[in-house]
Amino acid sequence: MSAKINVDRLQEGLCTKRFGRRLCFLREVGSTNDLAKELAAKGAVEGTVVLAEKQTAGRGRLDREWISPKGGLYFSVILRPNIGASEVVKLVFVAGFAVAEVLDEVYGLRVETKWPNDVLVNGKKICGILSEMNTSGEKVNYAILGVGVNANINIGKEFPEELKAIATSLESELGRKVGLEGLFRALLERLEEVYERFLKEGFVLILEKWKRYAGFLGGQVEVVSEAGSLCGLALDVDDDGALVLRLEDGAGKRVFVGDLSLRMKNEFIRFVEGCEFGEFKRHLDRLGVYKEEGEREKLRAFLRNGLFNLIVWRKNDEVVGHAIWHESNTEEHREGDPREEEDREALRKLLGGKEDFVELHEVWLLEEHRGKGYGEKFFEFFEEYMRSKGYDGIVFYAHHPAALAICRKRGYREGGFIHIEGVAEYGFYLPLRK
Repeated sequence: MSAKINVDRLQEGLCTKRFGRRLCFLREVGSTNDLAKELAAKGAVEGTVVLAEKQTAGRGRLDREWISPKGGLYFSVILRPNIGASEVVKLVFVAGFAVAEVLDEVYGLRVETKWPNDVLVNGKKICGILSEMNTSGEKVNYAILGVGVNANINIGKEFPEELKAIATSLESELGRKVGLEGLFRALLERLEEVYERFLKEGFVLILEKWKRYAGFLGGQVEVVSEAGSLCGLALDVDDDGALVLRLEDGAGKRVFVGDLSLRMKNEFIRFVEGCEFGEFKRHLDRLGVYKEEGEREKLRAFLRNGLFNLIVWRKNDEVVGHAIWHESNTEEHREGDPREEEDREALRKLLGGKEDFVELHEVWLLEEHRGKGYGEKFFEFFEEYMRSKGYDGIVFYAHHPAALAICRKRGYREGGFIHIEGVAEYGFYLPLRK
């Protein structure tokens, strides 16, 4: 397969309603985004795509140069969404999730999203996304969503020395070239699907799926801007697309897309929301838990239906521990699972009259990783994560001596034994708000 795109095959079998139905293709252009803006200003319809084999003035966020030799896939989509100007930043996450899914599902690569606008494979950048807009006040006249994918590129030959260690390509990862026409169709089809979901259902569900690929969450990061740098724990990306940090001095900070870059610092262990269930099952096998017939199917159903939430502990990309949490109250352990009156009274006393809380259902860590301080690191992360989500307090039921010691050290209120699914557990409560 060559670096040359066969223009006659680009729309062959394309299963979209609007995206790519009108196509402007060039062998070489300064910037696909710039040309797309010109076409949009002249009235080009939504879904019009500008595609080029090579860009001579490609750019990324903050006008940084985007190296765009032949062999890559560089395109821009004209959008006319009925959203406010402040919402356009969310399109970067829409595109990032779409690209991540294609690289994961079609090519089987180990993909990560990195805040705010990058997609990585094996820790190296393979795709950058740039959104731009034209507005009249808060009204969006049009938005341009630019996507650049390093596809059939020899990074060692085509990229400058300073980028060789941090960039990769499909050719480098797969050991072969890919069909650019097929890649283009797969990306456009997924992008249109996710974009329409965003317009109909909102941003929250797409963001949650984007975060499942976000390997930096739960790790120590450094965010760099012209004003200096911020170092801290990456707790979350919130519903506005802002990165939520807990700084090294303990203060919270929301950092917004558009004026910052992010660099990962080396981190021994990190805490990530969600996990592919097949990988999680292998972790459960190593732990030797959920072995009874039907237990894992029940757990999977709870996770799929949102009754439980999963956080996995990763060390060198291996799952070494996990925690399960869910929203709860004094009347029900979870939806449809009423508590005994004795336990209701014990919880009311523990919570000091509050009714609702987050329940940390279980915490597990592989034997060989115990005694290294990971448990306390997790509780530190989990408390800040729940606080950033606006919850009032955490209830945790413990029986392991290490967990009891951590809760007491961190100032959890003790409440005696409470029965959870027939098992007596020692209850602890930490209020997150004064």
